[in-house]
Amino acid sequence: MATSMGCLSCWSFFWDIIHDDEHISTVPETESCQINETRICAFPNDLLLQILHHVPTKEAVATSILSKRWRYVWPMVPRLEFKEDDSESVGWFIEKSLQLHKAPKLDSLVVELGPHCPVDVDVGKWVENVVNRGVKELDFNLLWTAEPTGFPKCLYTCNTLVDLSLSNKILVNVSSPVRLPSLLTLSLRFVVYKDEESLVSLLSSSPVLNCLKVDRHKDDNLTKFTVKVSTLKQLHYNTTRRKDGVEDEEDVVEENEVEDDDDVDEVEDDEEGVVEEVDVGEVEEDDDDDLNRSLQNSAMFITPITSF
Repeated sequence: MATSMGCLSCWSFFWDIIHDDEHISTVPETESCQINETRICAFPNDLLLQILHHVPTKEAVATSILSKRWRYVWPMVPRLEFKEDDSESVGWFIEKSLQLHKAPKLDSLVVELGPHCPVDVDVGKWVENVVNRGVKELDFNLLWTAEPTGFPKCLYTCNTLVDLSLSNKILVNVSSPVRLPSLLTLSLRFVVYKDEESLVSLLSSSPVLNCLKVDRHKDDNLTKFTVKVSTLKQLHYNTTRRKDGVEDEEDVVEENEVEDDDDVDEVEDDEEGVVEEVDVGEVEEDDDDDLNRSLQNSAMFITPITSF
């Protein structure tokens, strides 16, 4: 955190410099840099990329108007984050930014589209773009007015993806072949599933998954939610019920640590929102101490909730 704050302070200082009339010159860039080596244009590209990495993507893109050199700096940043700011042009801006981004690798893409975004934006094209460039972190939150949107099949066969977060108006439609060999963290927040098999396929295709975060509406389209992942270390599971347009949150599982992979086999949530089964391995029925110890070790005991 201290490093990030330091970089932000550094950027603020540099930004003031390049906007100071004493430093702005009409002299050609190379000549002006020779005149004053302390100017930001004298910094190496690696340092400039570190600075831009810690500012909002929209501001990083805006630096391209500073000079010809700056035009080619921001397209090399490893992380892009786009969040709608009540502008209908956000889709166009993301599209053009991805076209201009020339780095062979893009580590992270974060996209949030709100109700002002046109519904004809092709988000699947953006996903294909970054998957082809070895993306490691992908975070999509679609809050627009369009129907739930499915993503291209290449997302579910991405070898480099480590962290995947899908939220709201997204259709999880997973069909074989599916393989996510590097996926460690998966977050599914209020998404819609094509069917139960899509969920099972997604989880079973992640052989090293150790953290699963799930938020569901009780009236979503799954009658049974099954989690069966042998490598899982953490499970966050919450359900909400919508009342007159307002969501009431009911925590079912909150930040549970799974210490023994063999103990936790399956967690099911029926349509009433009550947890029906937690398999913690074979335990003698009359041995309460062993049972309590097993539940404490697995940290997966889930108290049934009351339906309203």
